[in-house]
Amino acid sequence: MNSPLWTGIFASFEEVPSSVNAYDGVEWQRAITARIERWHSAVGQALPLPPVPERGTLLAALIAGMGSSHCSVLDIGGGGATTLLQVKASLPEVSLDWTVVEREAVCAAASSVVLEPGLQFTSKIPTESPADIVYMGSSLQYFEDWRGVFDSAIHAAKRFVLLEDVPAVSCASFASAQRYYSGSIPTWFISHDELMSQANRSGLKCVLRDRFRASILGDWNGYPMDNFPETHRVGLASTFLFKVGV
Repeated sequence: MNSPLWTGIFASFEEVPSSVNAYDGVEWQRAITARIERWHSAVGQALPLPPVPERGTLLAALIAGMGSSHCSVLDIGGGGATTLLQVKASLPEVSLDWTVVEREAVCAAASSVVLEPGLQFTSKIPTESPADIVYMGSSLQYFEDWRGVFDSAIHAAKRFVLLEDVPAVSCASFASAQRYYSGSIPTWFISHDELMSQANRSGLKCVLRDRFRASILGDWNGYPMDNFPETHRVGLASTFLFKVGV
């Protein structure tokens, strides 16, 4: 039997017994490259429709609803920009300026294989020229200072902040060790109330709350957390869409 995917309840990343630096490691770079290759190989088989995405997103629908022929997106923790490839396939008539914020090693690996007009990679959240949409898909929980990153995301957004696949919990935020290949990495389980409080203080209005369904170890029914108290279990992850300046 496999060991639990997450173990332990901790107050900070420092307390989590992590064993690898996942995001500068070869495994993570290979995983990003593999996702890009899988997408490109699926495109020809799916035409005239876009390929089935590995992870769903509301981003294309949000951009379409804005009704503009051009949109700028800041994708924080966006890996190899596969979300851009997915959105472009769904919105062929929309011009996109897309900036991925990632670690330097990931930027170097991804930029060598993803050559798309309007795409750039950077290792820091830009402080000038806010983007129409700031997007974080399954990434906020992996930042040690998730509150600071969320605040930076808010200040970098002109119209919307979209968070998807957030492991939101009804208890206080806590850190845990996530199994990663043969080691472990720290991750947050983020308090719904803490997230909303920070958004409200920053002048955001939450215009959509939904549950996010993804396959985890082949199961679509939520986070496998039977080894945690019921008060600390996620169930299905969450999606939050915030409007800026209201």
